[in-house]
Amino acid sequence: FDWCAVRAIRTLRENQFKTIMVNYNPETVSTDYDEADRLYFSNITLERIMDIYEAEASAGVIISMGGQAPNNIALGLHRNKIKIFGTSPENIDGAENRYKFSRMLDQIGVDQPQWRELTQYEDAESFCDEVGYPVLVRPSYVLSGAAMNVVSTATDLKTYLNQAATMSRDHPVVITKFIEEAKEIDVDAVALDGKLVMHCVSEHVENAGVHSGDATLVQPPQDLDPVTVKKIGDATAAIGLALRVTGPFNIQFMAKNNEIKVIECNVRAARSFPFVSKVTGVDLIEMATKAMLGLPVVPYPNRGQRLNYVGVKVPQFSFSRLQGADPILGVEMASTGEVAAFGRDKYDAYLKAMLATGFCLPKKNILLSIGSYKEKVEMMPSVRRIAESGFTLFATPGTADFIQEHGVDVTALEADKAREGYSMEEYLSSNKIDLYINLPSKNSFRRPATYVSNGYRSRRLAIDFSVPLITNVKCAKMFIEAMARFDVDKWEIESVDYITSHRTTVLPGLVNIAALLPTGDFEEATRAAICGGFTMLGVAAHGGDGFAATSDQSVAKVKSAGRGHAHADYVVGVAATEANPSACAALSSDAPILYVSFDRSHAVFVDKYSAVSEHFKAWPQSSAVVTNASGNDLATMLLLASLFARQIHVTDVRTPEDLDLIELSRARGLRATCDVSVFALFADRLPPSSIAPPVAVEALWARLQAIDCFTIGALPMQVARHLSLAGISAAALGYQLALPLLYTA
Repeated sequence: FDWCAVRAIRTLRENQFKTIMVNYNPETVSTDYDEADRLYFSNITLERIMDIYEAEASAGVIISMGGQAPNNIALGLHRNKIKIFGTSPENIDGAENRYKFSRMLDQIGVDQPQWRELTQYEDAESFCDEVGYPVLVRPSYVLSGAAMNVVSTATDLKTYLNQAATMSRDHPVVITKFIEEAKEIDVDAVALDGKLVMHCVSEHVENAGVHSGDATLVQPPQDLDPVTVKKIGDATAAIGLALRVTGPFNIQFMAKNNEIKVIECNVRAARSFPFVSKVTGVDLIEMATKAMLGLPVVPYPNRGQRLNYVGVKVPQFSFSRLQGADPILGVEMASTGEVAAFGRDKYDAYLKAMLATGFCLPKKNILLSIGSYKEKVEMMPSVRRIAESGFTLFATPGTADFIQEHGVDVTALEADKAREGYSMEEYLSSNKIDLYINLPSKNSFRRPATYVSNGYRSRRLAIDFSVPLITNVKCAKMFIEAMARFDVDKWEIESVDYITSHRTTVLPGLVNIAALLPTGDFEEATRAAICGGFTMLGVAAHGGDGFAATSDQSVAKVKSAGRGHAHADYVVGVAATEANPSACAALSSDAPILYVSFDRSHAVFVDKYSAVSEHFKAWPQSSAVVTNASGNDLATMLLLASLFARQIHVTDVRTPEDLDLIELSRARGLRATCDVSVFALFADRLPPSSIAPPVAVEALWARLQAIDCFTIGALPMQVARHLSLAGISAAALGYQLALPLLYTA
């Protein structure tokens, strides 16, 4: 929720809105002094929000980024005529109120598990008999599943209601039919006036019955049938339309045999929004904020994109700090954090995420304790897999008997009255076990505990002695499969392990944008380039000997010289003259760079701005324009580029004044880029008389932020001429010195 609040604030500020943050938790980024324009450390109560709204003369309130507390006061704010951006509070209440939401689902034809709100034990017992056990029992007004539980028998129901919940007309209990072996699915979505503009489907690794905050989430889903995914998308669209949602919302579904049922809908951001935003590369909170404020939103910006990676989010627990807590997963949330990782597949990502939580991979000994017969059968292929991988297996007596019957070697460890050397307590407390897989037969409600079982004692031993523990069958199978597939010691950081806001392109080598035209010796010049690490040359239209490629014959001459003699890839530019705008345009497929030179020392240069205008009219928009213009010539080139909406690259920049012009043009929206010769940065070490025009070395170093890239440039050739160096190709100079200069600068 902190991430959601921060992304909403930043989106608002980027769009020139003043922001006020109300938050009472100082351990959040949203309470940093420089995030919002104003910050109130305050509880989220109706009275306090109204006071702040009035004192600040606010234009409105965004309530959908801060979890459940703001939603609880939505109707109160609305009744007091507070402007709420996004979904109407009446429609928020339509999702929060179980009766209204259930009626709406029936009207739009979306299925839901059978449920009833009850105030008397006899009615609860009768309903459970009607729908059949197991059932999910929850008291009213609970957060994060507090005091909720799955009940499997009438005896358990009576015990639970007597101990953990109070039933009365003021405190009803909601009982829902619990569907066993169902898959739980999360949908995070953004809508505008009820119409979906983005939705993401994520699947839980654990079956339904584990709180979504404790669940392992996989995005995009790997094991869902396309039919199920389509049904979920259709149901999400129908619910968003029925509630007239504008902004974020989250729906939890359960699916079994391609049949889906809605568990609940929250018309607000959910804890999974940051995860799916980062996996998909689409900021759902930015979209939701813009939708709520009436700003333009592009629906499904990643449409048609296929991810070449998988994201997995795993929970982080703090059971070691909670004395006596039973470390098993259930409908009541227990995690205190979460970690996500990317991978080539879900196993790769899951193993990385588990390691990121501090989970240690086993080296040798693994202890197994599997309660139910069904889970013993389900786990058997995985048990065989870890045995074949060379691990030594230990198990509790019942589990050991089952494993041995299936032909796998295992040593039994006993909890009570153990023989010497075969005590589970001794093995766990002396760290002889590297991994403990404990799968309880059923999740009886954990708090308060009236009976201390051997399973509970062994789980607490594992936690207290820092033995890695897994208590869910689906997670255990996935972890074992991941261990068998990957050798962690051979892992390397890959492109799928991180996502940035920048596009990264991996090139085979360096690129020299404006290389001198090697009319004399293509082979020597390109060999020098390869030796310096340059694999691509953008060959300028001018050579050191005065030759210029200005026509189809001269371009053909350059290509003929390079054919069979070039050691590097190259692309040829064509030189602009006052007479060849049409000829250059016709050559753009063979020579896709238009080189506009204002250097009077070149044999061919442009002297009239009207000629540049004619070139801009004729030259294709998709082809590059490079110029060495400076001073007034550069100002005119940038103006013409702006008038003709052209992208332009300025090569061999030497003065801060030219950089000022380029930066000013960028600020006005012109797509202008520039380069500086590596050797210009060290021009103060060269003979001054050899450099024309002069270079402002200190100013270039101070303005590196404004420079897009480096090039070799004409400086090495100028110095070679000044020193009268004979027998050296001017076009070959500088390549092998560029990287050493930069590395030692």
